Amino acid sequence: MSNIKVVGIKELVPISQIMYIIGRRNYSEVYTNDGKFILSSMTLKALEEQSSDLVRIHKGTLVNPVFIRKVAFAEQGKQCLLAPITMRDGMKLAVARRRCEMLLSIKKPGYHV
Repeated sequence: MSNIKVVGIKELVPISQIMYIIGRRNYSEVYTNDGKFILSSMTLKALEEQSSDLVRIHKGTLVNPVFIRKVAFAEQGKQCLLAPITMRDGMKLAVARRRCEMLLSIKKPGYHV
């Protein structure tokens, strides 16, 4: 699906414009590439179920991998540990230890480690 329905606004939001979504209990904060902020009464899970293009990197965060600017390792070793990823708008978002391998396996244009 190329658009998602966000409760609280009338029109559909194109996935290609969503940079990341932060969950706040029963609400979600949707941040778009044009600087808009949308507060939705939908849960993060409900938004995640609408699109396979959004990736959960933490319990409370979904990202669109197209907008990731930088992925860096926190420390070398056996475990895959990432420092916070940097989005195109400069926002740094934490990555859960268990989501690290999945995030590194995604290949998107402009996405580099």
